[in-house]
Amino acid sequence: MNKTLFLHIGAQKTGTTSIQMFLSQNQAALRQHGFVYPDPGKVRIGLDDHNHGHLPLSLVGYWRDPGYQLSRKEAWGDLRSLYFESEGHLLISTELLFTPQIVPHLRFIKRMLRGIDVKVIVYLRRQDIFVQSVYKQRLKSDERRGFKQAWERGDYRHLLDFHSILDRWQRYIGIENIIVRPYERGQLAKGDVLEDFLHIVGADGIEGLRKPSRHKNSTMNRNVLEISRALNNMGIHGAEVYSFKLWLNEILAEGEPRNFVDHSVISPQKRLAILQNYKSGNEKLARNFLGRPDGQLFYEELPGIDEDWKPYSGVPPEDVARMLAAMFEKYSILN
Repeated sequence: MNKTLFLHIGAQKTGTTSIQMFLSQNQAALRQHGFVYPDPGKVRIGLDDHNHGHLPLSLVGYWRDPGYQLSRKEAWGDLRSLYFESEGHLLISTELLFTPQIVPHLRFIKRMLRGIDVKVIVYLRRQDIFVQSVYKQRLKSDERRGFKQAWERGDYRHLLDFHSILDRWQRYIGIENIIVRPYERGQLAKGDVLEDFLHIVGADGIEGLRKPSRHKNSTMNRNVLEISRALNNMGIHGAEVYSFKLWLNEILAEGEPRNFVDHSVISPQKRLAILQNYKSGNEKLARNFLGRPDGQLFYEELPGIDEDWKPYSGVPPEDVARMLAAMFEKYSILN
């Protein structure tokens, strides 16, 4: 049968985890209709039980578990085997493939995909929103710097150069084999990234698919992120520490909605400056990949130059008191 490898490469913070969880939860139903999502918990290229992150990790040589390593030929050889053994279209997903670190390996990827009908799917989020989301995500784990220092000394600028990354992908994979989707509600099928993904791969007619539950306040409170940054600076890491951060987030999320703080880490002026930096690249993407003569990649309203915004002023005393009180109760510190 004619079959396609749909290679979903991200980008980060564009609903990738939701897509991966959805595909994992509906493996059986999808397989019945000719769409195979290899169980990440059972195949060697699987990572975190819901994505195929060992494909990019095999390229860059980074491993969370030193005892588990695959050479890039082993990992991508597994992908070839999965494709040729599949009885339907093959769905592979890992957002780690859409990073500048992968670009030097695209020649190798092209060689390993020889003889395979491949379609690369990538979702793009407007740069001023995307960079904040990535920064906040990194604050949850190991980012120690304030945003200004992280922007000046980190890799954020390269992550935002969507055109540069996709230009290299199209050189090796072919522009006709790359599907670019702006991550905006108004540009997604039915305003939903899951519905959009199903539509792209041709599985939108399947009934009875279960969608993953959406967690309220899944975004971490800005005040908790600042505490996380302090812990990162002290070198305090690990699974238990991360669980502690999530617990603090739940504490501040209790009660009235006003208790939840989601603060923009950069000013409207800085956001507009960032967009200006990548305007030319975005226009080329819109014209070349989406066939839009006007060069418009994103349509959502831009931040106003005079929009009310103040720099983050730190964790307020009342939130410190709430968290300390909860810690006293949870850990019996007073006893």
